[in-house]
Amino acid sequence: MAQGGWTLLEAARLAAVSKSSMQRAVKSGRVSATRDDAGNWRIDPAELTRVWPAAAAVMTRGDAPAVTRDDATGDAVSDAPAASGDAMRRGGDAPVQLDIEVEALKARLADAHTQIEWLRGQVETANTEKAAVLALLEPPARETWYSPFLKWWNR
Repeated sequence: MAQGGWTLLEAARLAAVSKSSMQRAVKSGRVSATRDDAGNWRIDPAELTRVWPAAAAVMTRGDAPAVTRDDATGDAVSDAPAASGDAMRRGGDAPVQLDIEVEALKARLADAHTQIEWLRGQVETANTEKAAVLALLEPPARETWYSPFLKWWNR
């Protein structure tokens, strides 16, 4: 880990997501990050594990992917394969990558279930409030086809 936190690529590898997904999460405010002197994003490890709990398992096991800098271009180069459905065909640390991917998917599923429950509560609250407002309204006066005739007759 570089001083000040993980770079976007390092954090993306640990969280088993793409670099663009990590950058979108930073730009949308889902993940807090700071810029270093060179203008690169730095993500704190605690912030990374808050959003992607599966990254904590990778950091504690110590099998984080090796990310080094290419001296010619200065770009980050990783030895680890990206987590994907075809990780089994690659061999090596594929089971570890699959475990990371499974944990990430479980975390996303738990987030989705939490959001669904919250939305159900919102719908229930809206329905209750709507029923209360409708109960306060008076029903409209019922007019029948013979009402005008009765008004004329009773004059």
